[in-house]
Amino acid sequence: MDRAEARAGAGSRDGARTSAARLGTGIARAKERDGMKRTFIGAHTGCGDAPDNTWASYLEGVASGADIVEVDVLTARDGTLLLLHDDKPELKSHGFAELNEPGLRARVAPHHGEHELARLDDVLRHAAAHRIRLNLDLKSPEAIDPAMALVRTYRAEGLAFVTGCSAGMPERYPDVPALWNAPTTAPSAGEEEAYAKAVCETAVRLGYRGINLNKATCSEAVVRSAQEAGLMVWVYTVNDPEEMLRFAAIGVDAITTRRPATLRACLTEERMDSKESDDLRR
Repeated sequence: MDRAEARAGAGSRDGARTSAARLGTGIARAKERDGMKRTFIGAHTGCGDAPDNTWASYLEGVASGADIVEVDVLTARDGTLLLLHDDKPELKSHGFAELNEPGLRARVAPHHGEHELARLDDVLRHAAAHRIRLNLDLKSPEAIDPAMALVRTYRAEGLAFVTGCSAGMPERYPDVPALWNAPTTAPSAGEEEAYAKAVCETAVRLGYRGINLNKATCSEAVVRSAQEAGLMVWVYTVNDPEEMLRFAAIGVDAITTRRPATLRACLTEERMDSKESDDLRR
């Protein structure tokens, strides 16, 4: 590679990073309403009546009015990306058409019932057409490259966030914001600050746009450290109203929940309380 090619390659990577940074800035701006920071609502797959990771479940997430709709992603033998959570052996030995036959489908997706397997291709096509933000929760490293190829096919770089298996993504796909899944073991009493520092330093060193935290590990210390480092903070899976209010109060950027309507009501209450407090201080 000559110097001109090296400069061109570096310019391409820098441009992609700039695009991802602009998306982050756009998210921040979108979160400012009535002069107050707004926490985004992430609709966990299966947030309605349909089983997790079905086409019907995706549409229920969209209909909920959530800011972000989550889907889990795995790869079949023929390379088809499917909405599935558990990496079953059958995925290594069968393609999409075979897996979608009732007998095999009942083994790889036992809770689907009469619902057929859903493809990420169809979800991205719909999301791109309707400007739906997606949380692609990749469940295996093999899903990274084909998922990113589909994101680019539908020019959905400005709509997709990646969590789950994402090793190497910030360097290889800087135009698609990836959040690092932090360790799920909660720190011991008195270790919160050290945990917060370690998590944020790791995310920054690896080039991630943010951190994705299990609710057991999300604390004010982590949020504070993340904000100082310029990282987004997402927390999952929060279904209790009191926890929703607590995480919103400490300033997380997004909460993933199976109860988006409840979360919306809690966030409305939290914003009203904040406004009343501001009015009293004036």
